Amino acid sequence: MVEADDQYWTHLAFQSEQTNTECVSRQRYEAARTRAKARGFIYTPLLELTATIDLADLLKRLSHAVKHEPEEAEVEAVMGAVPPVSELSQKSPDQKSKWKATKVRSIEHFIALCGNLPMDKITRDHAQRFYEWWGDRIQPKVSDTSAKAKV
Repeated sequence: MVEADDQYWTHLAFQSEQTNTECVSRQRYEAARTRAKARGFIYTPLLELTATIDLADLLKRLSHAVKHEPEEAEVEAVMGAVPPVSELSQKSPDQKSKWKATKVRSIEHFIALCGNLPMDKITRDHAQRFYEWWGDRIQPKVSDTSAKAKV
């Protein structure tokens, strides 16, 4: 909660100095995520929350939101009312293209290694195999001559 409060107050300080910048929006979003976590909730955007059929979770959140006349920041956090900030919003078209290409390439590598799996079928074993595959690719290779020189 301390971290969430610090982020909230920082957001307010930035908001008084600047209006509607990406920095302020990012601060507000991160503060809401931290506050929701501190209250035992996973931050979920409002549209996603209302689209789910998990009524128990939604009722729990609503109950928390109306209890004890909470602050605006509390309601925003548990009800997912702070929109996420896109990391692409300040990028040029060329930068966006390069950003997307790296994501697509990573997906292609994963599919080549583990198969084209639905997200809910990806396990820790798949992730570990992918992690080790990347480690093997980026770890420097030790040649026989340099290994002998060190001995």
